[in-house]
Amino acid sequence: MTDPTDFSLPDPLEDAHDAIRQLGAAIQAAELNVAQLPDTSVSSNLLLGFGDDGYVLVTVIGGNEVTTYLTTGAAADLQHDRLAALEFANARTRENPALPVFLHDGGDEHWDFLVQQSHPTAILTQNPRSCGA
Repeated sequence: MTDPTDFSLPDPLEDAHDAIRQLGAAIQAAELNVAQLPDTSVSSNLLLGFGDDGYVLVTVIGGNEVTTYLTTGAAADLQHDRLAALEFANARTRENPALPVFLHDGGDEHWDFLVQQSHPTAILTQNPRSCGA
């Protein structure tokens, strides 16, 4: 019987946590450099590092645990021309919607282009080296 005084809510990221834990274990077993990142309000995340300064952000969103998003830098320290940068990112995304390009506005410090792919979580868990490809 359910306790009528229990107002606790289920963790909306429980399945995302499980998926990220499985991905993290597979990535570690493949001897890749991985770190758990703090959760956001909607996602669970890992950071996969490679080379001197390469990275891939591995994200599983709560409610869509069957899909994993891989995000990485495509160009760094862009000129601070918002209109030109957004037009470029939008044009690349229009040309190839499977690889959307985003402008990361780092304020006065730096602007970068990020590119993102989505893959079935099960495939990445079985083939963790695909996360860094």
